[in-house]
Amino acid sequence: MDIKIPFGLREGKIVHISDIAEVERGLRCRCICPQCHSILIAKLGVKNVHHFAHQNVDCPFALETALHLFAKQVLEETKYIHLPKVAYYWHAKETVMYPESILYFDSVTIETRFGTIVPDIILRKGRSELIVEIKVTHEIDSDKFDKIFSMDISTVEIDLSSFDNTNFNKAVVTRAIIQGLEYKEWIYNSKAMAEEERQQKIYEKDQAELNIQRAKEEEELKRQRALNHSQKLIRVQRLLDLGTIVSLRNRWEKEIADNPLWIDVSKGLSFTLFNLPKYLNSEIEGELVFNCDRRIWQALLFRVFCIGSNQRSSLVGVKSVIEWLKKKPYPLPLNWDMMYLKDLPEYSNHPGIAEVICEFFLILTQYGLMKPTDRTLATRGAAYYWWFERISSKSSQKYQISTDFLNLHKEAKIVELQRVKQASVDREERELEYKLSREEQELEDRLDREWDIEYRRNYMAQKAKVIAERVAKEKQIKK
Repeated sequence: MDIKIPFGLREGKIVHISDIAEVERGLRCRCICPQCHSILIAKLGVKNVHHFAHQNVDCPFALETALHLFAKQVLEETKYIHLPKVAYYWHAKETVMYPESILYFDSVTIETRFGTIVPDIILRKGRSELIVEIKVTHEIDSDKFDKIFSMDISTVEIDLSSFDNTNFNKAVVTRAIIQGLEYKEWIYNSKAMAEEERQQKIYEKDQAELNIQRAKEEEELKRQRALNHSQKLIRVQRLLDLGTIVSLRNRWEKEIADNPLWIDVSKGLSFTLFNLPKYLNSEIEGELVFNCDRRIWQALLFRVFCIGSNQRSSLVGVKSVIEWLKKKPYPLPLNWDMMYLKDLPEYSNHPGIAEVICEFFLILTQYGLMKPTDRTLATRGAAYYWWFERISSKSSQKYQISTDFLNLHKEAKIVELQRVKQASVDREERELEYKLSREEQELEDRLDREWDIEYRRNYMAQKAKVIAERVAKEKQIKK
């Protein structure tokens, strides 16, 4: 089979088919194959591209070997080569170390063993070497690359795979070898690799310092969390102390009538402190999350979320109520330490603000003013995610909440008022009884003290009389 190649070897030099004269066609060219050294035939016809051909010899590597020899010959003649820029890549970013340059060298060696590899071409300048790999049919394999990497030898590849025996042009290939940067690529560059290793060491050092700093910050954060936890625990313990609770309730009781917040809340309601319904004065576990009298916060939530505005949705979520409470300016004073207690194992079961609000809405549900949504009743998740529906005047008929309930509500208010009045009378009677009891006790104490003084006087007089008689008897005995 005839193999078409553009090069032949004559007298130790690569000859291009374009250098063959018409009189040297055929066997008169005196050329042999650069690879197998078989005799070549110079074909200079008019139908096909001029080329060399083997005579009944199959030599698949002839073109590749010829190009290696041609590149070596070109480089030996010019003694210089244009090299692409040298850049290193770090974290997907290219940094150019050296721009495109021209390397002038002293010698060229082709396909000679160099260490553990046989490079296509070796360029030497002084004590420095540069490997040049010619790519024709295939790239260098991973084994050769690993050896180049371990030897730390800079290697550039010249890609001539786009040239074949149909479009081969000696001048174009010569330019590609010497000047064509678009055909060249660094396979390995020792300076770029050294810089990447330096950047890696810097990165590892920075990471180590950063890890140390993060460890210190995490330790400080743990310490601060532990400190905050202990401080919060102390504050919560003080708030939940029985004496503190009694003291706060007594103070709020005295101040509620003049409390501006109560005055503002009560304006939108038809209730006063004396006729306030029971569901707006319900004691709820965990209610100290609100730093005010329970009547204030319950009345405000009732007014905003139960009575509400016609434009407000009939659905009320506990989560939305909490978000509303957290917005500045805060509508209600809050004890922020009591908002969420799950982070305190000692009080993990104590109700937080979500449970308190949910319990209040459930109390309103008992009075037919609200009701949990069907989805809430089906899932029964955490109180924070509960939803309630306000019962309007239209839907009240559906749930049998009509004027009968309102009448009962009025009667309940009257009974509550009477109870408050009776409690006031009972309190006055108890105070009077207590006052009389105190006066009687004080009188008895005074009489006891007076009797005690008189008894002491009689006792001392009797004792003095006994002593006087004893002294008289002793005097008589002496006489």
